[in-house]
Amino acid sequence: MVAYNCKFESLHKFNVALREVIILIRRFKLEEQKSRTISNIYLKSALVLLTAKLEAFMENIVAEYVQFVNEGLSIEQIPSIIKINHSKEIIEEFNKCYPHRNIESKSNKLCNYMQKLSNVWQNNTEANFISISNKFNYGEHGPEAINDLFERIGINNVLNGIIVVEKKNTIDGEIEESIDLKDKINEIVNKRNQIIHNDSSINFTQKEIISYIKYLKQFSIQLTKILENSLISLIQNQTNL
Repeated sequence: MVAYNCKFESLHKFNVALREVIILIRRFKLEEQKSRTISNIYLKSALVLLTAKLEAFMENIVAEYVQFVNEGLSIEQIPSIIKINHSKEIIEEFNKCYPHRNIESKSNKLCNYMQKLSNVWQNNTEANFISISNKFNYGEHGPEAINDLFERIGINNVLNGIIVVEKKNTIDGEIEESIDLKDKINEIVNKRNQIIHNDSSINFTQKEIISYIKYLKQFSIQLTKILENSLISLIQNQTNL
């Protein structure tokens, strides 16, 4: 049984990983007065690395969530949407295996896929652990791709439930201003794509990357809380049955 206060290691690992990005930003600052060409390399690298660390964090936390589901829930308690996405992947593997000729040569393997499907939907205790891809679709990294990733584990429109703020000093004191998270993610991804695919020149500043880090830290904390609450709800429902 998963503990009610289950903690995701992915959040800690993400915070540690962000230190690598900060190191590159510091190197940019050191080189800025010496060589603009070299300093820009550090700034470009910082932004590309930031997007890579963000993607890795989301993929890792989805994998952890599925692991907690497998460890904490019996097969009949696993939500249908998770079973559906698990089944989809079994069917995709079946289709890859299905030959145009000589079906007999792969009949055992094909039957095994069908047995896996049957076990899941008949709530057979011999069913294998649920397996759901935690990888982004190739070439897709924006808000829609993020929502799609978390919909696989039954969390719909995950970005809509996350509020990111920026602190600003005004004449009346410090205030918090809401930031359009989807817009910021698109902004980060677009800049990353320009560097990777077009080798474009710098069109952002050190200050912007630092702001991105702050936004993504808030995002990671709130996302983790959403998944923790979802797990607690699933486990409590099982306990109450």
